[in-house]
Amino acid sequence: RPSMALLTVFLTLLYVVVMFAAVRPIVGRVCRRQDVRGQVSRTAVVFGIVALLVSALVTELIGVHALFGAFLMGAVIPHDSLLGRELVRRLEDIVHVILLPTFFAFIGLKTELGLVSGLGNWAICGAIVLIACVGKIGGSAVAARLSGMSLRDSTSLGVLMNTRGLMELIVLNIGLEMGVISPTLFAMLVIMAVVTTLATAPFLHGLTRNTAPASSELSTAG
Repeated sequence: RPSMALLTVFLTLLYVVVMFAAVRPIVGRVCRRQDVRGQVSRTAVVFGIVALLVSALVTELIGVHALFGAFLMGAVIPHDSLLGRELVRRLEDIVHVILLPTFFAFIGLKTELGLVSGLGNWAICGAIVLIACVGKIGGSAVAARLSGMSLRDSTSLGVLMNTRGLMELIVLNIGLEMGVISPTLFAMLVIMAVVTTLATAPFLHGLTRNTAPASSELSTAG
């Protein structure tokens, strides 16, 4: 309903203001205290993790995905503080070893490739992949070319920007859960994300295979 949507938008904006106006100064004081001590206490680490989970829960209750709350909490923690680096160190292995593989397996289980059947659906899927590649590679390459980069470098940058990995799948999963996209369109967009990501390495290799590394050129010149 429109009234519920407006309420969700209002509460989300209010929460963002509270996070940056009230929570960020508190987090900053905690981080500065750890920086002065020269080490991060276990209490501070627990504080950071609990705050992250609470922020995710709040946005979930508001009606926005929990990922937004977790991201917002990470944004208010100074990344160059001892606490920020310690949280990254402690959570990085858990995320890479457990959470990421689990998430990709979860996305795979929700992707019904059988729904993409028939010439019409595959034509739509191919059009999605083509439009995605042209838009991302072309837009990035043109912008890089206008900024003064060479044609090869600007094209290589466009190819690198064409990858659609974790964030793409997260957004697609949220859209599927909210009913914004259908299971068939979800499968097509997942195929697009996988194809564009897998195509990056061979395309980039083809563009740069005749380019000598800068270190080799310097050693030859010397």
